[in-house]
Amino acid sequence: FWKANPGNLDVAESYLLSSIREGDHSKSSTIAAEVSKAFPSDTRFVWWCAMALFLQVVMASEPAQAAQQMSAQKRVMLGLSEAMMKKAVSEGKCKGTLHEAEFLVMVMEHQGKWNDLVNELTTPSSPLSSLFEKCKGNKEKEEHLVEALCNCC
Repeated sequence: FWKANPGNLDVAESYLLSSIREGDHSKSSTIAAEVSKAFPSDTRFVWWCAMALFLQVVMASEPAQAAQQMSAQKRVMLGLSEAMMKKAVSEGKCKGTLHEAEFLVMVMEHQGKWNDLVNELTTPSSPLSSLFEKCKGNKEKEEHLVEALCNCC
């Protein structure tokens, strides 16, 4: 139905949300990528695409599966999810929400990128650092981010 109404944002959003409700993360990432290209000014779809890629990996993995034991396809999907988010942050296409920062931390955590995570946090110009900067001044956000980092490390 969305293909018949490609310029209708409400229809596109409903189509994406229906695939999310179905739990079809592969379909959701494809739809989110298509909608993101059709509506480049609406950055929500970039984040939905990245999240759907992440969920494909997480939902298909064994709970205790280490990053080193992941298939090449899963590593590529996580890397793509991370790259999409970092690009969106670098281009200023994010709101600097707590959820965006936590999500980027989770993706890096699932890849076992502990050193990269520390470097991201200590490099002022990095995407993750800039997300943290946007959360500064909000005590609740700051405390929640510290808690999230402590939980993953």
